[in-house]
Amino acid sequence: MARHRSVRCGDGPLPVCLQVNVDADPAKTGFSAMQLERELPELHALPHLAFVGLMTVGRLAQAPEQSRPTFVRLRALSERLRAGDPRLGPGLSMG
Repeated sequence: MARHRSVRCGDGPLPVCLQVNVDADPAKTGFSAMQLERELPELHALPHLAFVGLMTVGRLAQAPEQSRPTFVRLRALSERLRAGDPRLGPGLSMG
């Protein structure tokens, strides 16, 4: 999908958030954390995409504290990836 978008987006870099399935929920899509760590260098080689950060969709929960671990893990992943590769932007979208 990213390769397809890179070819089709035209002149400038298209800002993109990479979706991560932090909870390994089969009902959701996105990279696993391990998959993203492996593929990030290849993704950065795509010339027309600018990876501005990560995004995830939290699990449905009755209380906010039940959803927080998902968001804590995404933030930790973002920090770890950016420490190794500062081309990844600091943006986080957690819905």
